[in-house]
Amino acid sequence: MLSPGYQTRRIPVRARAANGFTLPEMLLGLLLFSLVLLMLYGGLFQAGNYWRMSEVQLRKNDDKRFILSVVRRQVEQALPIIQAQGGDTRIIFRGDHHSLEFVSALPSYNMDNGLYFLKFEILERELVLKYLPLVRHRNMFAEDIFAGAEQTRLARRVDQVYLEYFGRHSPGAEPAWGDAWNNRYWLPRLLRIRFDADDHHSWPPLVVSLRSQAEWRPPQLALYMEDEI
Repeated sequence: MLSPGYQTRRIPVRARAANGFTLPEMLLGLLLFSLVLLMLYGGLFQAGNYWRMSEVQLRKNDDKRFILSVVRRQVEQALPIIQAQGGDTRIIFRGDHHSLEFVSALPSYNMDNGLYFLKFEILERELVLKYLPLVRHRNMFAEDIFAGAEQTRLARRVDQVYLEYFGRHSPGAEPAWGDAWNNRYWLPRLLRIRFDADDHHSWPPLVVSLRSQAEWRPPQLALYMEDEI
């Protein structure tokens, strides 16, 4: 019990604040600090996602450039090889709107004379290159010639490939684009390739200029097939 002479003295609010933070002030500070950390974490997480997405896209672009370079290198090196069997003579190059067959060299293979009969086509949404040595087959345009050929997968998730051929499709005709090439005497001048792929990113079209651009029949490149006895 206080004595009659004791007097109470009220402490000013400013003086009390100098001794520390109140509970509401601490809770408010912690809330603001948590919001700042949350925004920083969100920014870092988003930056990490963008970084990973950019790396994935760079790898996809590198893969596409490699595939296109393989296709370009093989097609532009197509050779105007002539097959002569009996009285029938024709150049070994044939293509339609969705597949292509031709003769070219595979540098990584040292079998036979280094020339291979190649075929680009789409099988089960995959871009496939089939190949077999040129000298092992009698009729290069048999229907089932690629049935036992080796093959390598170049790209997946490719719905379709579209090919167009530029050149003189018949003697005396003006050069023009066409959906197929079945000329018996010369190669096309240009080949245009478009891909329809389902990977959320379009493939750039590819225009290839054949190095030989042969519109003549070179005897030094003829492949003469002897009739079997």
